[in-house]
Amino acid sequence: MTALTDCASLLSQAMVIAGEAFGMSKKALVRAGYDKTTAHTIHKLAGIYYGRCGAPRKQERSRENATTAGCSFASLQAIERFVAKLPKKHAWTIREALVPYGRDITAINAEGARLIQTYTQAENPEKRLTYRAIPNSTFATLTLTAESSRVKQIFDRAQATDKNPADGLIKLALAANDGELPPVAIPLMVIPFTMPYVHVKEVERGKFVFSMTNGSTISGAEIVKAKLAEERLVALVSPLGPKDFGIYRIEMTPESRYADPLERVFQSTRNPVCAWPGCGRPASKSQIHHIKPVKHGGKTVSENLMVLCDYHNGINDDDLDKPKHGHMVRINGLEYWKPAFGGPLKLNMNPCAQGGAVRLARMQLGIPIDPSPPG
Repeated sequence: MTALTDCASLLSQAMVIAGEAFGMSKKALVRAGYDKTTAHTIHKLAGIYYGRCGAPRKQERSRENATTAGCSFASLQAIERFVAKLPKKHAWTIREALVPYGRDITAINAEGARLIQTYTQAENPEKRLTYRAIPNSTFATLTLTAESSRVKQIFDRAQATDKNPADGLIKLALAANDGELPPVAIPLMVIPFTMPYVHVKEVERGKFVFSMTNGSTISGAEIVKAKLAEERLVALVSPLGPKDFGIYRIEMTPESRYADPLERVFQSTRNPVCAWPGCGRPASKSQIHHIKPVKHGGKTVSENLMVLCDYHNGINDDDLDKPKHGHMVRINGLEYWKPAFGGPLKLNMNPCAQGGAVRLARMQLGIPIDPSPPG
């Protein structure tokens, strides 16, 4: 074996090394030949996996699984980053769930993000409508708790009825009607495009014809008709890249400064909300952002566009030689925020953002989604 393969073998024995180091001080590890940073990491992880804890059985299973899977110190540290995001009562549940992924940090990040989403998701409260008078005032506060989709419909209807949404809601509530609200959104079905093809041609804007590997051709519309028995709005997307193959059911050119309504629909299927991590501003209230700015030669084409709210569109670093807030990038069809001064990329894990067309297509096909790949 060479030094290179010896090192790889040792990296997969992090749990064994931590066990041998348990009980040693950081100074003793430094005297043994480790640098201070590595000594600190080994000392910390040895204490976690071999020290006293409130869940000894889970700790033991985690040690065994980590040894079998060949976890490295880097992968164990990646797990601890997710552990730190939750209350201590979930710590060993998270560790036990993630150590079987061994040294696959991409898989650890993907599953860790899913677990965080699961454990931090608030339980739905009971529906309620409450009234509270404001002391020393002729005003009062009315609070409604219900499904977010219905509350958003009510708010949008109120906003469309009057410049002041509060006045709009009062007008709607006091008007004679049957209580039904008109739909404010069109359901969209996503079909992941995975058929083997050798060439694709855009015959009209948003309409594609594919040359198949069996010698035939098929249009996007024919694919959709083969999948659906009834008419509705359908997006045909690639789960691995920025290309969209049309929406089936005004004119924009690459030199246009702004996206047209059709392009807005395309981008809204990819990102139902602003793509900036943590933002939940709906696409209908957001702007269409150029990944490569127009001033730097960026074109107004689907591959160069994404949804950002007006605030994040404004602070995005268009000039990369003047970093400040970071900027948005698209990798394998997914929109990530890239920190201004280095570090892992970040995907918006807002619950609504996870319903974007490309993510749904990937989930249907079992293609993993890394929420925080290396920058």
